[in-house]
Amino acid sequence: MIPLALLLVQADPAETLRQELVAARSATAVLQRRCTTPIRAEVNRTQKPTTPEQRAHLAVGPAEPLVYRSVVLKCGPVSLSVAENWYVPARLTPEMNAALAGDTPFGAVIRPLAPSRRTLGIATQREDASVAPYVVRQRAVVLDGQGRPLSEVVENYTPVMLCLPVRRRPQPCPNFSACSRSLPAASSAACSRQPCSAIVPAGSSSLCSSAASSAGAIFSISR
Repeated sequence: MIPLALLLVQADPAETLRQELVAARSATAVLQRRCTTPIRAEVNRTQKPTTPEQRAHLAVGPAEPLVYRSVVLKCGPVSLSVAENWYVPARLTPEMNAALAGDTPFGAVIRPLAPSRRTLGIATQREDASVAPYVVRQRAVVLDGQGRPLSEVVENYTPVMLCLPVRRRPQPCPNFSACSRSLPAASSAACSRQPCSAIVPAGSSSLCSSAASSAGAIFSISR
């Protein structure tokens, strides 16, 4: 007999995504498993102050310089997540700080530091209505391989994340009807024919259709 908890996870793709995020060492890697091209960060460089609580999480004093980076992380034209990131530039190399002035995701830049994550809080839209229009929101501290805090992040995952198949090894991506519009055109052309129901768990077709219809939209963080 299949445990009830496992059945619930299989029936709720947002819960499956939540578990994947909690277990992941890098949110960028979670996104990249769903994209055939490098994840790109669309950056808003408007600064936002930190709170004393955030500085405590990062183990820095009130005078330590921090940098705020607000990004939309995209697979081609498709928005997969919207994230806020407060990071400690003194704990990164000069090359990493220079790269973060461009459109490379934070997780890709700091990969040489063997990062991991400590989740501070995570919720699906079903658990917390304020998560809408996103499907999962996660707050976490990113650590380097020595356990030093590098940044605090708040990440919001768009509904299209529930439609894209996870690529576990290099292979042609499936072409699923209602969700095919959520993939870049070049990727869709190379896909084999397969219905959306074969990839997305049962009961999520409405989410899939909704995500596909808004795949080109730019999501933004409420300020």
